[in-house]
Amino acid sequence: MLAVHKIALVSFTVALVFKQTLQKSSLESTAYIAAVVEYSPVTRDHVQHVITTNTDNYIQFIRQASLQDADVIVFPENGIVSSTGATDSYSTSVPHPRQGCNPCLNNTQANMTQEMVRLSCAARYHRMYVVVNVPEVEMRTCNQTETVYYNTNVVFDRRGVVVARYRKYHLFLEPSFSRPEEPEISIFETDFGVRFGIFTCFDIIFQAPAVQLVRKFNITDVIFPAKWFSELPFLTAVQGQAQWSHAMDANLLASGYSEPSVGSTGSGIYGGRSGALVTLMASTNTSQLLIATVPKKKTKSQEVVVAAAVKGQGPENNNVRAILENPSDGSLGDTPDDQERSTDLPRVHVPFSMMIEDLTAYSATSLEIDSLTDGGQQNVTSSLCHGRLCCELTASLTNNVIGSSSESSGGDLVPPNETVNDYRYMFVVYDGIREFSGVATAGIQICALIACGNSSKSSCGLMLTDLGSDARMKTTFHYIAVEGVFKGNDNAAQMPNTLTASYGVLAPRSFEFSRGDAARDGEVAVRLRTRLESDEILTFGIFGRDYTRDVWDINSSIIFLNTKMEAPYQPLLRLTQSSLHGKDKGLSPSPVPFFRGRTAAQGCKGEYYYYNLVGSSREDILRDENIPARSLRRRLQMSA
Repeated sequence: MLAVHKIALVSFTVALVFKQTLQKSSLESTAYIAAVVEYSPVTRDHVQHVITTNTDNYIQFIRQASLQDADVIVFPENGIVSSTGATDSYSTSVPHPRQGCNPCLNNTQANMTQEMVRLSCAARYHRMYVVVNVPEVEMRTCNQTETVYYNTNVVFDRRGVVVARYRKYHLFLEPSFSRPEEPEISIFETDFGVRFGIFTCFDIIFQAPAVQLVRKFNITDVIFPAKWFSELPFLTAVQGQAQWSHAMDANLLASGYSEPSVGSTGSGIYGGRSGALVTLMASTNTSQLLIATVPKKKTKSQEVVVAAAVKGQGPENNNVRAILENPSDGSLGDTPDDQERSTDLPRVHVPFSMMIEDLTAYSATSLEIDSLTDGGQQNVTSSLCHGRLCCELTASLTNNVIGSSSESSGGDLVPPNETVNDYRYMFVVYDGIREFSGVATAGIQICALIACGNSSKSSCGLMLTDLGSDARMKTTFHYIAVEGVFKGNDNAAQMPNTLTASYGVLAPRSFEFSRGDAARDGEVAVRLRTRLESDEILTFGIFGRDYTRDVWDINSSIIFLNTKMEAPYQPLLRLTQSSLHGKDKGLSPSPVPFFRGRTAAQGCKGEYYYYNLVGSSREDILRDENIPARSLRRRLQMSA
């Protein structure tokens, strides 16, 4: 038996040396080859079988990407465990990158699960940077030993070494996970001369760490695993990815979890202002590999303007290397330490569903379109303000028998003689704060042309299929220009926000986005205009963020606070009562437990409490001197 193991080891070493002689992208290369996976995980089975099978599928994709000479491959958030929760049964420890752990060669120090060892070996064998998202477990010792869980991205380099770890900061309805005390800046260097930054899903909405990576740390390439829940009309997955990449002029490698029935789909590789290299918005559960050649940002002369390749359309540029669906040839095959496996990854037909933002607070006006001039070109102009934001719309269009749009006030009452059977268009403006599912609030500035079912704001964001089986896109826009004066300092950002009928985005060659000086200090004049006509516009506008107005929602029955934190704005997190268990502390007569999975946020710097405020009025909370944080009372007073 010993001799057999020795022979296997020699065979593996020879094979590995051969693979290592295959040089992929180098320091001198003007581009690198990136792969992202849109993945529909195995979900309904025993947890260990789910994790093992999903890992098998990941290794298949790594092998397929290797055949395309990929340098880096990215898998989505929650893809291995197919769950947003965390338990000891399927969480893994993740060593700090400075330890230099290589689980494939020696897992004693890393102490990662067997699935992570296999992925480390796959990265080593195929000489590829591999990025996976896992539930991380950590034992922390302060006054007592505590178990903590994080939503964590792990990066293995070409040797199988853990070279980066990122713990998600902006959690989205994930009560089992903790977040770090501060947003982490996770950056790793590659052997082909590119420095990557990492963040996860909901992080892309906020300034830290996403915008900081680009503006403060000069990162030009970003890795983005996500389980995104698309929202019309401004934040579908590819739409949000494309606008961020363009605004930051950063290459973005986005891997999405595929479950369209809940609005989760959307992957792509983006070249900053050069646009999308390849994208996918799937209408069915799909496991698919997207590969593209990505020009390095330090050699901008090598960049080319490319068009988006949306599902249903072929790639339109030479940068797209491959779009491979459901690899089913078994496994790594020639990898000595991995048995051959055959895993079926079927497409499951399910209803495609997306959330719709409530636009009630928006200023809005319907486009004055003359329905009697079928086929004739019309010019439309509109000026509209909301708060301190004023915007203008100019459009030239041909109306192909679109229904009458008699209401121009943007009211929510649908005229009794108006039916929803094709798209109308409204111009909307908003300057304020919006809520994200009770998790957080964010400062938003928007000027946009959007498609609606009728002259009611409540009909905006409807999918074409919602308008009827005979509904069609009936308006051709020859020209659109949207412009406004936005907040213009380092705590703000403006992005070109476009969406087409296929839920892709406009190619960068078809629009121009510009920013210039405004009359008042601290403001910027922003303009988005088309260069080519289009007959499939769903959204065309400027999506602005004012990060100074971002806050975490405290309108919940459970309050989380640090007794030693003096900052005027404390991290206050919404937690669910059903997720609580542990020790007693609180204000109410009933025991109020610590929340397992959050206790590591204590670190060793301060004492955190969970207060049960069920049945307490805001006034009671403000008067209660047992709450040891003046800033909490100040926040409650501000939100009253």
